[in-house]
Amino acid sequence: MNEKVKFIRARYMITLAGANPEETIEDAFILVDGENIVEAGRYETAVWRRVKEKYCDGVFVFGAEEGQGDPPLLDVALLPAFVKAHGHDHESLIIGFARDEKLTEWLDHSVHPYSRFVEDSEDILREELGCSPYLAAYRHSRLNDIYYGITAALSHNCDYAKYRIDDMHRANLEAATSMVIAIGSQDRFYDTRILDTPEIALRRMDAAFEKYGGGARFRCIPGPDQLFSNSRALLVPLKQWADRHGTLIHVHSSEEPATTAWFAREVEPGLTPVEYADSIGFMDDNVILAHQVNCGPRDVDIIAARGAAVVHNPLANTILGSGMPPL
Repeated sequence: MNEKVKFIRARYMITLAGANPEETIEDAFILVDGENIVEAGRYETAVWRRVKEKYCDGVFVFGAEEGQGDPPLLDVALLPAFVKAHGHDHESLIIGFARDEKLTEWLDHSVHPYSRFVEDSEDILREELGCSPYLAAYRHSRLNDIYYGITAALSHNCDYAKYRIDDMHRANLEAATSMVIAIGSQDRFYDTRILDTPEIALRRMDAAFEKYGGGARFRCIPGPDQLFSNSRALLVPLKQWADRHGTLIHVHSSEEPATTAWFAREVEPGLTPVEYADSIGFMDDNVILAHQVNCGPRDVDIIAARGAAVVHNPLANTILGSGMPPL
């Protein structure tokens, strides 16, 4: 039996392609060779006959004993896999702790205290959980994603989580998912215990890239936390690092109205976060901006001209009162 080649026959298949992108196919099949989908569609006996002829050494058939006739019709649905393009897997365990609270208040009341508690209580939590508390959070996040049909994700690892890439890698390996890890950095307006210099941030990226490279299932990219928490001294060399290594770079931008207004008034006077990023040569088609809710009059044009991508988070932005982007 060749277990590299897998065949499943399912009661339903939901499609995202073709004339009707929401078509439901009854009695469907999917044929997978290694990590590639070879064929999928409506099941017929002729399909199974053709598969058996092509893979004469047999395939692994879900729910079937070797040597049976047609594969059994399983009472399952085949769904396209979804991609989560922005998330914080290290915060998985506090999902739902805040409702109808502004973002900055939620960060102060929930996220930052939680991050400090996990870091300061790691030994106690490790003994109680039987593993690193970060690994527990990452495993929980992987299970949540799979539950919702997400098999590929970009996780923005900020705060102390930027030091815990090994745990993230292990959780991803156990879950057999695919991940891009945006490794955080901050050099201003943040917890002084974890502020970076350019040398520290670049060493962290070099070590992660040397260890994990740019593999198909797990890769590391720079993830400066916020445009307001990273000065030119940090953003420019991190963008240069991304360009040299041919990677994306991921950063929060213009998420919350008061913070966005404060940025233009006091942090980089007269500039929106997007204008600031553009003024230092940061913006191009390898940049992913998270949120970008509170746009200035030139922001959308700059993003379009540079070919940058934006990841919108309507649920989080609504719950935390950040607003909605101009879509």
